[in-house]
Amino acid sequence: MEGLSNIDAWKYCLRKYLCLGTFEGLLISNNTSIDLEKCIDSLIVAECGCEVVEILLKFRRENRTPKRDAILFALATCCRCCHLETKKKAYNALPDICQNPADLFQFLSFYRSLGVGSGWGRAHRRAVAEWYLGYEKQDGQKKKEDEMKKMVYHFFKYQSRHGWSHKDVFRLCHFKKENLDEKVMVKYMVLVFTSPKNGRARGKEWLNEVKKSTPEEKFDELKNLVEEYSKAQKSKSMTVIIDLIDKYDIPREVVPSEMLNYKNVWKALLRQMPFTALIRNLGKMSNLGVFERGSFEENLTIQKLTNPESIQNSKVHPFTLLVALTQYRKGRGELGSLIWAVNPYISQALEDAFYLSFKSISTVKKKSYLIAVDLNGAMNAPVIGSPTVSALDAAAALAMATVRCGDQCSVVAFSSKEGTPLQGVDLGETDSLPDVLEKFTVISPGKVDCSRLLKEATEAKNGGSSVLPETSFNVFVVYTGFKTDFSKDAADLLHEYDKNSRFVLCSLSNSLFQTSLNPKLLEIAGFDSHTPNIINEFVRGSFEC
Repeated sequence: MEGLSNIDAWKYCLRKYLCLGTFEGLLISNNTSIDLEKCIDSLIVAECGCEVVEILLKFRRENRTPKRDAILFALATCCRCCHLETKKKAYNALPDICQNPADLFQFLSFYRSLGVGSGWGRAHRRAVAEWYLGYEKQDGQKKKEDEMKKMVYHFFKYQSRHGWSHKDVFRLCHFKKENLDEKVMVKYMVLVFTSPKNGRARGKEWLNEVKKSTPEEKFDELKNLVEEYSKAQKSKSMTVIIDLIDKYDIPREVVPSEMLNYKNVWKALLRQMPFTALIRNLGKMSNLGVFERGSFEENLTIQKLTNPESIQNSKVHPFTLLVALTQYRKGRGELGSLIWAVNPYISQALEDAFYLSFKSISTVKKKSYLIAVDLNGAMNAPVIGSPTVSALDAAAALAMATVRCGDQCSVVAFSSKEGTPLQGVDLGETDSLPDVLEKFTVISPGKVDCSRLLKEATEAKNGGSSVLPETSFNVFVVYTGFKTDFSKDAADLLHEYDKNSRFVLCSLSNSLFQTSLNPKLLEIAGFDSHTPNIINEFVRGSFEC
C-alpha cells in the first residue's frame, strides 16, 4: 500500500488501530505519521463518517477489539465532529459501544480531551442521559428484577473511573423530569448518588415520588439492595462483609480495601469468583493462607481451574494461563512486595488448565501455518508486555497452541547447521511444554532470515524442500528475540509466493515499531494476552477494506 492519498488507505488505518486495541502510538509510512484522530477526520471530510460509525459498531458487536481504548476514542472523535449525520449516528451508537459505566467514563474522558471547553452540548447531554435510562427498558417482572440487580451491581462496581463518577455525570447531563418519571429505578439511583442522605429538599421530593409511582414490594426490594451494597462499601466488620457477599454476590470492587487483607473475606469471594479473576488473585489468596491443605477452598479452586467448561466459557488463551502459572510458581509478584508459599496442588491445577485451554482456542479455520522460531540467546530475555515469561517459553507455547488447534501447521527453527539454515521441529499434539523446549534446545541457533524462510516455502510448494512438506502456506509467523527487518526482497517473495498469504513478524523481547502499511505484513513488539486475537484478526483480513 503506497501513500495515504485515498479513502481505502484511511479505512485500512482505522481497522488496524481497532484491531491493535490502542489509540496511542503512531503508524508510520514513508516517514508520514498518522494518528487516529487525523485518520477519522480525513474519513469524515471524505463524507465517510457514517461508515466509520458502522465499522465501530461491527467491531464492538462481534467483540473483535482486544482492548476498548481505540474504539471509545474513535467514537468520541465522531461525537466531537462537525458533520451532523456522523455525530447523530455516533451518539445513537453509544449504548451499543459503551456497555457498562467503565466504558462510558472512558468515553467521556476521551471526549473531554478532544474539546476546547468543559461544557456539554444538548446532543451530548441527551445521549448520556438516555444511556443511563437504558438500564430500565425490558418488559416482564423477571426481566425487571434482572435489570434492577444488573443496574445496582454496575453502579456500585464502577462508581468512578478515568476521572469521572456517577455524581459528576448526573450533574452535567441534566435529566428531564418526564423521562425520570417513567424510569423510577434509574430515578432512585440518581437520588442515591446525588443526595445519599436525602438531605436536600429535591432529594426528599424525588424519594416521595419514587415511592408513590412504584409498587411497594418492588420499591422495598430496590431500596434494600442499594442499602446492602452501601453497607458493604462502608462496613468495617468482617462478619458483616462476609454475610453480604454470601447473600448478594457483592463484587470485590465494592469491598473496602482494608477488608481484602482478611482470609475469610477472600474465602467468601472465592465461591462466586469468575475464572479470570481467580487466576489473577491466586497469589494474594495464597499469601493470606486461603488454600489450606485439604480445605474446601483448595478443592473448590482445583475444581474451577480444571473444569473444561469454565475454561471454555472464559475464553482464556493458553498464553494467559502460562503467564499465570509462571508467576504463581515464582512465589512473588512482579511488582510490589507480595510473596506467597506456592501450593503444589494449585500449581498443578494451573498447569492442567494450561493444557486444557488449547481446546478453546479460536483460530481462522482452513488456514495452513508455517511457524519459524528464533533460538538465539535473546530468546532467554523476558517478553515485552509479559515479563514473567521468557521469549523462548512464549514461542514454544504459541507454537503448541497452533499445532493443537487442529489447523495444518509446520514448525521450523532457524539453524546454524551447515547447509540447513532451517530445521524442522516435529511437535505432537500431546507434547508438553518441557517436551517442546527439549526439541528446541537440541538445535544449534542460526540467523533469522525472513527471505530464506519464504524461499524454502516456495521450494516446498513445488515439492523441492527437504525441510517442509509439499504444501502451500497461507500464514507465516516468525517469533524472534530481537529486531528483524522484513526487507523489500522478503516483501517481493511473499507477493510472488501467494498474493493472499500473510506474514506475522513478532519480536518478543525487543522493541519494534510499525514500519510498514503493507496489508499483508503485521509487525508486533512484545506479546500479551490480547496479541493472539490481534493475529487472528489480521489473518482474517480485518485490517483491510
